[in-house]
Amino acid sequence: MSDKNYGFVEHVAVSVTDMNWHINLFSDVFGMMVTKHKGALENPEIAWLSGGIQLLRKSQAEVCGVDHLGIVVTDLDAVLHLLKSIPGVTPAAGKDFNWIVLSEGIILELIQGNVEAINLLKNHPLRG
Repeated sequence: MSDKNYGFVEHVAVSVTDMNWHINLFSDVFGMMVTKHKGALENPEIAWLSGGIQLLRKSQAEVCGVDHLGIVVTDLDAVLHLLKSIPGVTPAAGKDFNWIVLSEGIILELIQGNVEAINLLKNHPLRG
């Protein structure tokens, strides 16, 4: 993989039991708004927030927490090729080709990003 390939976390998917409470918290505290949703907006199954948070509704009986990391990259094919050569990295069962499971169970959703936008962020990070 060349030094031109770069990636960053585009979203973190978190499973929760109380969607509205979490939507309100991220909206009230951080100004994040729902940009997309699956299901009724009043109580969606999935809500994507403007700040890179994806909320997934779970039942009370299911384990909540981080579900997966969405990572945008400048060259999806190169990243997938490299990852598949690393021992302990496997495709995620039942998911599309761009979902990968790392050796300790961390799930990655890899997304082809806009190269110019990614390089701009690379050269001007959000944190000082």
